[in-house]
Amino acid sequence: MLYTDNYTLSSSLMTQEVDDEILLMDMETQLFYALNSTGYILWETIQKHNKLENVFTEMKELFEVSDMDLKRDIDVFIENLAKNEMIQFND
Repeated sequence: MLYTDNYTLSSSLMTQEVDDEILLMDMETQLFYALNSTGYILWETIQKHNKLENVFTEMKELFEVSDMDLKRDIDVFIENLAKNEMIQFND
């Protein structure tokens, strides 16, 4: 996974607000993630773009965080999505 690679999101994903969390659900696999407010902003940003370099740039503008910490947080989130086939990277 390179930050310059294009990606696509699974068409079976949806979000639902429950109490003070947002659930990201894959309707085909019945897997879900509970997102806090920062995770939800990251998710919204991922949906707006098709390259992680654009996600990184936008998140950097929104949050005062080091490049290394931001990249690590994005990587962990994306790796979990990819492991569960919620996001696919195109060669």
